[in-house]
Amino acid sequence: MHTLAGHENPVRCFRAIGQVVASGAADGVVKVWNSETGELINTYNEHKEEVSDIALLENGELFTASYDKSIRCFDLESGKSTGRLMGHQDLIKCIRAQPTESGSRIISGGWDGLIKIWDRPRKVKRKKKIKVRASEREWACLEDGFAWLTRDV
Repeated sequence: MHTLAGHENPVRCFRAIGQVVASGAADGVVKVWNSETGELINTYNEHKEEVSDIALLENGELFTASYDKSIRCFDLESGKSTGRLMGHQDLIKCIRAQPTESGSRIISGGWDGLIKIWDRPRKVKRKKKIKVRASEREWACLEDGFAWLTRDV
């Protein structure tokens, strides 16, 4: 048995997949742990308010929802933040994610009475700017792997 100690505020949510456990706390801090060893792998301080829910995919993507009305995206392999999704007008209560052929789909529910569906393309590394069509939207991809919606098609 392992005890994963390290949060300074109450743990509000967690998800586990394989040997990875991700936890979110009332102060907006997210921690990622190795469940076999109990080792703390990474700490993220991206949210300004309580982390309300976490989605974790086998491909190493981590998504966190918060009362600050944002969803944060992380790549567990690199340990880096890969983006922020905004769109809810009130706090986000729940989040789920699933892999798709072109990347990931994130579904969030908020106190604004809305369910939002976000499609994120898989990271594409290129040396120059390219345009890719995905889900009837045009995406711009840069060499750092980040992508963003440039316009609806």
